[in-house]
Amino acid sequence: MRDQKRNGFWIALAAPGIIWLVLLFIVPFYAVLAIAMGKLDQLFESPVAVWNPLQWSSSNVIDVARDLVGSASFAGRS
Repeated sequence: MRDQKRNGFWIALAAPGIIWLVLLFIVPFYAVLAIAMGKLDQLFESPVAVWNPLQWSSSNVIDVARDLVGSASFAGRS
């Protein structure tokens, strides 16, 4: 019984730090994905974040992947 109380104490002590670490990792990662999977403003040619994942487009990510490792890649054969 005493070991369960001790484990519960350490879990309760670590929980706020774990929550902050998750928030400080997940939120910026989601923002980067929202910009990467977003759209391009036609007038200024700047990225526009799309926050709804149902409206994300993977065409930008596929284009970058093709530019990196495709047949006409930047670092490919000359």
